[in-house]
Amino acid sequence: MHALASSFASGHVQGGDPCLPSPWSWVQCTASKPQPRVVSIDLSGKNLMGSIPPELAALPCLAQIRLDNNMLTGAIPDLSAASNLSIIKFERQALCNCASFHILSAVLTVVSKRLATCILSFNSICPFMLSAFNAI
Repeated sequence: MHALASSFASGHVQGGDPCLPSPWSWVQCTASKPQPRVVSIDLSGKNLMGSIPPELAALPCLAQIRLDNNMLTGAIPDLSAASNLSIIKFERQALCNCASFHILSAVLTVVSKRLATCILSFNSICPFMLSAFNAI
């Protein structure tokens, strides 16, 4: 989580463990002991720049990822290992790599049983990918 935060949200790291003794303001964690797990990341509207880090998939309990209203660019990483995802909010970015939407289509297929919300509006989605999302 520290590698993720330092490469992606370094200005929002609040020191120490993201869950203990109290969670960072943009992270929600499980109450399990001895090691709580990150279940939600909300970095909406934090003026983040760069690409979405693939390290997000290494958070096995991650259920919600909200990165909307930032200035993120590039590809959407493969998040299929984060099989607990129920909410993905990546709207209002500059995500436009057509290959990333192939990856996202595969991710949605893996997590579709749990996925309640996936918002990608106001990105440059390749028109031919819309049919792939209709199939899910």
